[in-house]
Amino acid sequence: MKAIIPAAGLGTRFLPGTKCTPKEMLPVLDKPVIQYVVEEALDPEEVDDAIIVTSPGKPELLNYFQPDRSLENLLRERGKNAYADAVAHAGGMPVDFRYQYEPKGLGHAIRSAADAVAGENFLVLLGDYVVPNRDICDKMLAVSKEHGGASVIAVAACSPEEVSRYGVIAGDRVGSLEGFENAADDEPGAVLANGDANECLVTLAKCVVFAFGFSFLKVNVDGEFTFATKVALVLGFHQE
Repeated sequence: MKAIIPAAGLGTRFLPGTKCTPKEMLPVLDKPVIQYVVEEALDPEEVDDAIIVTSPGKPELLNYFQPDRSLENLLRERGKNAYADAVAHAGGMPVDFRYQYEPKGLGHAIRSAADAVAGENFLVLLGDYVVPNRDICDKMLAVSKEHGGASVIAVAACSPEEVSRYGVIAGDRVGSLEGFENAADDEPGAVLANGDANECLVTLAKCVVFAFGFSFLKVNVDGEFTFATKVALVLGFHQE
């Protein structure tokens, strides 16, 4: 099973910081964001490879995941074995790359890696979103198996003040939401009532897509392959 990580965007919301450094390479403590995402993607035992979809203007991503023996040797000569091990770990991760040559949306970026998936179910994790725990992918795969290989989207509660930063989930709630016992059944988008403040469910930029999902990405919407629209088609397919 493969994990597709779209990382071809320009990072405009992080300018000017991303003018010279891709947003996926911005550091969080001692590692760039993209390494956290790759490690999360590779955590489930079913996943054997991470496919990063990038653009030709981001060579830093490719360089980061390549081995650097000279740097490793230099660090070991200076007695900095822990740093050498960290460099070796990053350069030895099972990461492959595909290129999105035109900015045609998230769906188009995912479709650019279609050849690597070869008819299998696959994971999608955006390359700039990190969560504290690395067990979300395992949980999504477990839910998918319980429902015959269905597509699964990870969601979280979000306050109205921050909702513009995310994609909001819409639809009817057909089952219980773990941890959200007070969710209103009759509210579209599974709106939650927390005292005086309403919370919406938003995507966590992580999902499991079943193998036929690529067939839905062939539909062009306003010149872009809008992934959210295609996920809706995929979910509708499972309900038929």
